[in-house]
Amino acid sequence: MYNPITSVLGKNIKPLNTILISLFMLTFSLVADDLQKTDQNGYFYFGLGSGWMSLNNDLTEESFKTYPLLIVGGYQINNYIAIEGRHTRSVLDIKYDKGTTNNANNSDYRATFKNSALYLKPMYTINTYSAYLLLGYGEVALNDIKGSKRAEKSFQWGVGASFKFTDRVSFFIDYSNLYNAKGFDGRAKKASVDVDFVAVGVNYAF
Repeated sequence: MYNPITSVLGKNIKPLNTILISLFMLTFSLVADDLQKTDQNGYFYFGLGSGWMSLNNDLTEESFKTYPLLIVGGYQINNYIAIEGRHTRSVLDIKYDKGTTNNANNSDYRATFKNSALYLKPMYTINTYSAYLLLGYGEVALNDIKGSKRAEKSFQWGVGASFKFTDRVSFFIDYSNLYNAKGFDGRAKKASVDVDFVAVGVNYAF
């Protein structure tokens, strides 16, 4: 299934990585300069969410899509940066689109689609609103009912925003690119495969 966002990203992934790394270094520099002015009492937070997760083959237009459960755990170091771990796992059957292949369409593809990753989370906050980046490393896996496991580890990135309802409760929405390269664990070696996740959820601070 054609995805205009990842189609553009796939062609520009190297310069995009450079831009993201530059933004991270700039954020880290701002944090270092402003540590003495910032409330340094860090805190842990936990969150739950869901969203839309997909794997697309740009050559055959094959796609796997699901609405997974997202579990979030993190530590807010200060107003500018956090460390966050995420685990995403499908709870419903996967919807499969054969694209241009000779495979049969299967709207209830019985498999487990998941991602586990650790991110550095630089952010900028104005009052109760925050904009942030997710820069990290993780593994995407698609395990079918026959016991085969297809998995890839790679750099992952994302962008998002959050809003605080109270001092402890906040709502977030973000987009993450979980994988973008040729092949996926031995499959589609000549095709560009991308995995995307749009998430919404709620975090609770301890």
